[in-house]
Amino acid sequence: DDSACGDDACRAPAPSADGTIGSDRQECDCKAADIACMAVFWTYCPGFILIYAPLFCKLWRMRVAFRTAAKTNKLTITPSSHIFALIAAAAAIELTLLATWQLTYPLEYVRITTDRELLSGEPTESYGTCRGEEDTVGARVFVAVLLVYHATILVAGTYIAYQTRHINTRFSESKWVFLVLASTLQIFLISVPIIYVVESDPSAYFLVTSFIVFISNATVLCFIFVPKAMSHATALPMTQSP
Repeated sequence: DDSACGDDACRAPAPSADGTIGSDRQECDCKAADIACMAVFWTYCPGFILIYAPLFCKLWRMRVAFRTAAKTNKLTITPSSHIFALIAAAAAIELTLLATWQLTYPLEYVRITTDRELLSGEPTESYGTCRGEEDTVGARVFVAVLLVYHATILVAGTYIAYQTRHINTRFSESKWVFLVLASTLQIFLISVPIIYVVESDPSAYFLVTSFIVFISNATVLCFIFVPKAMSHATALPMTQSP
């Protein structure tokens, strides 16, 4: 059964004098715990958009330029203002989803009892997690919508990167961006079921989510900046001694 936070205390098993857990209330700051539940999404989701939306827009801009050049023999570059507008639109959609979620079915910190004393019925084991304040289904719907939105960006970006894979790397890093998006999409598809399985184990859940965020960001940094650094290093002219 679930035990939600009260106004001044979180519901959590408290150890009794003999070492068992005899009460399901423990003083703590519930507001801070509730804020932390939603803060995870308020920090991760905008970060995702700020990383992958520019990559998507860059690929789209390059594809439009080369397709136009192939038809008209004239290279036309989409203005940077249009690119910034697309990124802003993607970010606005993300923030709108998060704000709507925050106002309708925000997450709150709860403790779920997994075992009770046989005779007294007092809780002996429990774990803390974040659940929907009034409707768990409503919160899961918003999570599903965000997942679909992120997956759409990754799939569309991967498709465009594949189409532009033959463009010289001097004009576009589509090959490396394709590896970034394809790798992130694989991580995305694998991580969703794993997170669902370990949801009831806080330690495993924290480890898995931290590892996923680290690998995703490290993939972007390695595939985007390491080739640039290597290309720059090999392109530098040899210094001649006087």
